[in-house]
Amino acid sequence: MSPRRHQHPDKYADEAAEAIRSLNHLTIHRDSPGYEWPSDVDAVIAHLSSTVAGMDQALGQAFNWLVREHQAGKVGHDAGLDVAPELRNLRENLTGVSSQINELTVNLDKLRRVTSHLTGRITGGAEQ
Repeated sequence: MSPRRHQHPDKYADEAAEAIRSLNHLTIHRDSPGYEWPSDVDAVIAHLSSTVAGMDQALGQAFNWLVREHQAGKVGHDAGLDVAPELRNLRENLTGVSSQINELTVNLDKLRRVTSHLTGRITGGAEQ
């Protein structure tokens, strides 16, 4: 998906969250129209892995924007606190989040090592 003109970053994040909610609704029941073949599951895991990996960059860019805006004197705190220590705390927390994202990406790739080899069977023994 290429960026659309004049759309705010929060709209893209909302669309990503909505896409996950829609996926969950589509695949929640056994008789739901979601998955038809094991390759569908593999494709979903691949896309989710890509989405998770992109979160690290998106969060880093959001943090960098806050730092630049703070340096320009454009960021305050609603309780009147000094923003600099808050940004240091945010950086520390983002470091932890980044590690978790990397771990999740590795684990999703492990899932794909299994799902990429699964095939569906049509009555009569043919595989899809």
